[in-house]
Parts: sequence; C-alpha cells; structure tokens
Amino acid sequence: MTLKECNLIVLDKPRALSSEQEVYLVDQFGLFFVHHSFESLLSGFKSHPMDMILLVLEALGGSESLSALKAVKGMYPEIPILLATDIAPDEIDKSIPFALAGMLPVAWQGDRFSEVLRSQESSILRYAKKERERRGDAPQELGLEESIARFFSHTKEKLAAFDLEAESGKRFNYPLMKRFIHTAYNNFIEVDPKIRSIRKLTEAKDRLSEALRLQILLKKRIDVSIEYNYEEVYLKNQPAYIDVIQKLEQTLHKMGVYRKEMGILTSQMERFKEEMKHASDPSLKVEAEQSFKNANRRYVDRMHEIKQMQESLGVMEATKEELWKRDFEAFMRVFKEEAGKYEREYEELVDALAYRFDRFLWIAARESRLVREYFEKGMIEGVFSSKTYLEYYVKHLDKNLSSKANRELIRYRHKMEEENAIHVALVGNVTEDLLQDKRRLEATDGYIRVSLYVPQTLENFFEEAKEGKYEIVMMEDVVGRWLFFQLWKRLKESLVDSSFLPKQVLLVRHYKDPERIREKALSMRWENILTPPITREKLKALLLSIA
Repeated sequence: MTLKECNLIVLDKPRALSSEQEVYLVDQFGLFFVHHSFESLLSGFKSHPMDMILLVLEALGGSESLSALKAVKGMYPEIPILLATDIAPDEIDKSIPFALAGMLPVAWQGDRFSEVLRSQESSILRYAKKERERRGDAPQELGLEESIARFFSHTKEKLAAFDLEAESGKRFNYPLMKRFIHTAYNNFIEVDPKIRSIRKLTEAKDRLSEALRLQILLKKRIDVSIEYNYEEVYLKNQPAYIDVIQKLEQTLHKMGVYRKEMGILTSQMERFKEEMKHASDPSLKVEAEQSFKNANRRYVDRMHEIKQMQESLGVMEATKEELWKRDFEAFMRVFKEEAGKYEREYEELVDALAYRFDRFLWIAARESRLVREYFEKGMIEGVFSSKTYLEYYVKHLDKNLSSKANRELIRYRHKMEEENAIHVALVGNVTEDLLQDKRRLEATDGYIRVSLYVPQTLENFFEEAKEGKYEIVMMEDVVGRWLFFQLWKRLKESLVDSSFLPKQVLLVRHYKDPERIREKALSMRWENILTPPITREKLKALLLSIA
C-alpha cells in the first residue's frame, strides 16, 4: 500500500488553500476533499473512508475549526492529523490535547509537505491498513445468489421472530380491514381507557405495529430502482468492479483539479503577455518571457495529461459497462423472486397479527362494562362481535366511505369469519341440552361454529377430530355408559400422530359427585371445567379465557 492509495480530507474554513497546494495534494493522494464547515466534513467521512486530516487554522480564539477537530478526533482517535497554521507551537500545544502528525505553515510548499509525509508515512499507512481491515473495505467476492441472500438475511431473521404468530393459520386482509380495526380500537379506548392497558391486547398491537414497520422497511429497500440494488447488493461485492470504480473516481477527481489549474495558468499567461508588451526594462521583459514559457509548458503538460486520462477513462467506462451487463438479467430475475417471496411472507404475517389483534380487542371489549353499555346505548343490534360492529361502523361512523367500499368490507367480513371460524365439538348424551349450549355459544361469538355429537355419531366425531377440524372439544361427564375419561382416552389415542390437540372443556352435568369428577379431570390435565348451571355468561367467560 502507498500514499497514492490513501484518502486525505481537508478542513479549510478560512479558505486559505491555494490552487498550487490543491494540485500538489491531488498528485500525492488517491483522493482528497476540501471542506469549509464541520457539517460538510462529517458528510465527507460518511461518503468516503479517510486516512488523514489536514486542518487549516488561522486563529485559536473561539475557533470552530479547532472544536471540529477535537470532535473528529473523538470519533477517530487514531487518525493522523496535520496542522497548517502560523500560530506559535507553544500556543498550539496549550490548545490541542493530543499529538499531531506534523505542523506546516499556512502557505506551505510541496517540498515542506513532502518532508512531513516522509517522516509520517509508516504511521499513515499503518492507520490506513488497520481501518480498511476494520471496515472490511477489501471486498469479499460473493456470488449472485449469495449476495442476494446476504441482502435479505436481516429480513429473514426478523421474520423468524414472528413464526409462532404466522403459524396460527387465521388471518385478516389487513389492507382492507385496517381502517375499521383501528377505528374500533380508538373508539373502545375512548369509551373505556382501561382497555389500553390490557397486557395481551397491548402486546398484540405492538407486534402488529412492529411487523408493519418491518414491512415498510422492506418495501423501501426493494422499491428503489433495480439498477441501484444491482450495484449496491451485487457489484459492490465484486473486486474487479470496485477497482474500476475507484480508478474512475480518482481519474475524474484529478482531471477536475488539473482543469482548475489550467484556468489559473491561462490567466497567468495573459498577464505575462501584457508584462512583456509593456516592459520598459529588458531584464523585466526577459523575466516575463521566462515566466510565460514556464506557465505555458505546465499548461501543455496538463493538457497532455488530461488527454491521456480521457483515453484511460474510455477504457475504464467500457470495462465498467462490461461488468455491469454481465450478470444484470440474472440478478434482476433472482432478486425479484426473493423480494416477492419476502413481500408475501410479510403480508401473511401482518394479516395473521391483525387477526390476533382484532380477537384480543373483542375479548377486551366483551369484558368491559363500559363498552357493553356503549353498544346498548348505540342500539347496535346483533351478536356482540366485530362483524356486528363493522355493520354499524359503515352505516353510522364512516359515511365517507363509498357504498361500494362498504359492501366490499362487509362481504369480506362474512368471508373472513367463515375462513377463520373457531370450530367447537359438543359431545354429550342429551340432545336438548347440547342444542341449548350450541345456541348460547354461537350467540356469544360470531366466529363460533358448533357441531353436536351423541353416542350414535361418536365415530364421525373421532374421524373429524383426527383430521384436526376442532379447536375446542366440550364433553359432558357421561356419554351413555362411558365415563368421560374413557372417551377422552380414546380421543387422545386417535390423535397420537396429530400435531394439533384441541382445547378440552368438561361439562359436569350428570355426575353425582361434581368435586370428585373435577379432581379426576384436573389429574388428566383437562384445561377447563364447567359446573351447573351452565349459563350463557359462563360460556362467554369460558370462550374469552381460551380464545
């Protein structure tokens, strides 16, 4: 590594750097950038790795440049710093609490700067190498699919944290339902502020918000142009491409400085011509002629160098274009496939979390006396559910929605309730009792779908339970001559190969000793037990506890 591969950044608030000094610096370093404010300096550090700082300092008192230098040193404690100043060294020592790589006068000449560079070259290069290793500047060549996989690794990792929610299988169409869901939430917490502090509801809302934030972040990353992502994701992991880009940038930067110098030389030559024309003393005329020749020679040299650089630019641009075209079509195909896959996964995740948030919201609403009174005072007719409230919402609270949008919303709501229905199996001995329980359950929750089974239809029950149809099984303590635990043992045996076990509820309706049967049920790990009288309120409380 050499100094010509290092980058220099200059903070020149007094704008004292001369064009000759700029030309010298562009010949010594790979890239160098001049900034006139601290904010601009910081942006320079963000856009390019910097290996050395040159600070031009004219005064100490209240110096913004000195404060900026201390701030940068705090961020990059080991970076070599050169100071160009005419302030006395002892005054500098009092004001700068760290070692400098060297000091120069403000009007430094190239030979003086070269002396400092020679004395500090090893420390500058050591810092540059160390920083490049720390930043990982040396690109590790990655294949096309590997580069894309690394780009989406953060997305994949974040999605993995939501697996449990995404596997529930029940979903909302969130884009269609979001206005209604959040309006219902805002209405309910206004009616009963305590709802806001319910832990499960808060957690469900926070998880949905986090998934939406990550979904938006993903869309921002993939919705930029495919050309931008091709370069950032893939090409910048190709050493050949990085090399040609750096050479292009360095060449264009040097050409800019040389053209600026040529402009100055042109002005100088015009002045020397005038001096030759009007020189009264022959020696002055000779001096002006020599100055003109020197400036003209330097002008011609720069013109020739720029021409050579322009020719090399053509070669570099052709190389860059060849590298660009080589894998663009393949990248676009694989990237769009991966982006589409993760977009779909986030849509499914958000829909699943929206469903969960809605369910907990309505559990909280049913438990709130103030919300129930709100329904009664609002004369909101129908089962206490989100479906009922949706119909009220589109008719009374959101008249700005077009009738077409309202119809679509209600149509989707009915469809969604069928797709996300909670299936309950009622297994018992007395059909009339079971029918009454069925009516109470379905009146309690619009999601509930109840199937009845008596001794004559038990085989059908076992088959459907084995297929995973039911989320909840409610069983009486006696079915014909079978004790409930014998029946439950058979059910568990039939589900031994199933990955899903329903929640179980015991209805203690016939057994002479309810406490004994309760103890027996608890020992067999039954989750819930209902004792007579089995009222609608008890069923509601049960559903809310296991929903």
